[in-house]
Amino acid sequence: MGVIQAIISFFQDSDDTIKFIHAGQHKFVFLLKEPLYYVCVSKTGESDNQLRDQLSYLHSQILSVLTNTQLTKIFEQRVNFDLRRLLGGTEVFLDSLSSLFSNDHSFMLSALQCLRVNKSVRDQIGGILTEGKVKNSLYAIVVSKGRLVTLLRPRKHSLHPSDLHLLFNMLNGSKTFHSAESWTPLCLPKFNSKGFLHAYICYIDEDTSIVVISTDKSNFFEISEWKTKVVELIEKQDLLSNIIKQDGYRVEDIGIPSLVHFMYKSKIQVQFTTSELSGDYLMEENKTRLYRLYQYIHDRMHHRSRPLKLYYMKNHIFI
Repeated sequence: MGVIQAIISFFQDSDDTIKFIHAGQHKFVFLLKEPLYYVCVSKTGESDNQLRDQLSYLHSQILSVLTNTQLTKIFEQRVNFDLRRLLGGTEVFLDSLSSLFSNDHSFMLSALQCLRVNKSVRDQIGGILTEGKVKNSLYAIVVSKGRLVTLLRPRKHSLHPSDLHLLFNMLNGSKTFHSAESWTPLCLPKFNSKGFLHAYICYIDEDTSIVVISTDKSNFFEISEWKTKVVELIEKQDLLSNIIKQDGYRVEDIGIPSLVHFMYKSKIQVQFTTSELSGDYLMEENKTRLYRLYQYIHDRMHHRSRPLKLYYMKNHIFI
């Protein structure tokens, strides 16, 4: 750590900021977010920008627990403070997030993957969420299998995809929320990095949860009563069973000969869809190779200094 600090300080003394070091197959990528410094060492082939984006997500994960205001205040009072003392118990979310970078396209695309359900089912669930909405609740969200089912929000307060990624990571990163209703402070950095909101989390099925984000820390019991009524209506209209039985789709369902896999993102909706892996791509080695290939192509297409509209790549196996 002393060497890393010395390298960063050397550049700062020259009024410069170090961003990366390339040494053979290894990349050292730096992200400076005062008062914290992040460093990633990688030989996966990911670009500097992609690795830096991942470090930015890890920073946001820390802010979701502490807020930027609290973090700054701590280090103003004690420059050598050991942050692990405040992050105790939350390492599971950092570990979960780090693992997702290698198998979840959401972070690379900065987009959401929604659960594929019939439009009428989604509309009915959205309609139920609006009934008797609790005062001071900002967002009501239904999540299933790590994918968005529906989201109810104020007209002028959209949720940034990265904030939703942090929320989904919190749901998937720990089984604690599965056992009982939970009420936890949560900072959504893109919404407001300086303060906490409060998240009500309740699993209504093994893989399906209702999440409510509120500005009022005393809203728990009101939201809990509202949730009970919502679940009754969802079950009465047989909507929960519709959600539970839904899954992804295979490329064979598309009916295009020789198509192995595909991905599509809607910039307007900030959502993406992709076929499930099948055949040889269920093998871990092939799965990783395909994921890295998507990362490489995405970086070439969306390079910050020379973006492309079309990129074509061919070898003896695929196009």
